[in-house]
Amino acid sequence: ATIERAFDGQPLAFFLQGAPGDVDPDFDGTPLDQGAAKMCAWTGQQLGVEATRVAKTLQMSSVSDPDIAVSEDVLTFHLRWGLEKFRQGLQELAPHFAATWEPQVRETWQLPVSTVLINKQIALTTMPGEPFVEFQNSSRDRCPVHDTFFLGYANGYYGYFPTIRAAAEGGYGGGNSTTWVEVGAGEHMLNHAIIRVYEMLGRLTDTPAELKK
Repeated sequence: ATIERAFDGQPLAFFLQGAPGDVDPDFDGTPLDQGAAKMCAWTGQQLGVEATRVAKTLQMSSVSDPDIAVSEDVLTFHLRWGLEKFRQGLQELAPHFAATWEPQVRETWQLPVSTVLINKQIALTTMPGEPFVEFQNSSRDRCPVHDTFFLGYANGYYGYFPTIRAAAEGGYGGGNSTTWVEVGAGEHMLNHAIIRVYEMLGRLTDTPAELKK
């Protein structure tokens, strides 16, 4: 709303959730009776103000041959913990949590990974849950196109995705009952998405170079 007002309602502004697994806003944990809702709104407004400032500095240009490439893949992963012991523990220690999430806990998951490349210049990669912020930073550093956007909470929710190191260190989101999927799943999904971008750019193919006609 802040952005759209700044541009007299002309553009459609939308919000892309990044990798928030181990990132909290400044006012996280503020009780409702101490103005949590107002602080939340203020934080969003400040984000909108900054996005507006940046948007007004951008120079637009047309593309002679526009194109979009999309890959929607499904990868198989296993539960990080022993299934029955995990379910039993949830029921005993966190029944309120178990009532909501336990039905989704299973031995294997088919998790979606989507990759989008726009005009061979803008890439979007996704994870279906709450990935740790290192994945977003790594995506930005490793993706072969300059403008890269990483989306969490995309195409469903399957708990937290810590890095391998964070999983070994433990803690909330790293080694407790909010992490369901096997260690290394986040790295595997990110690698898969980056490979897809290289393929869309034509820099990876399914034929050895010396065998191409």
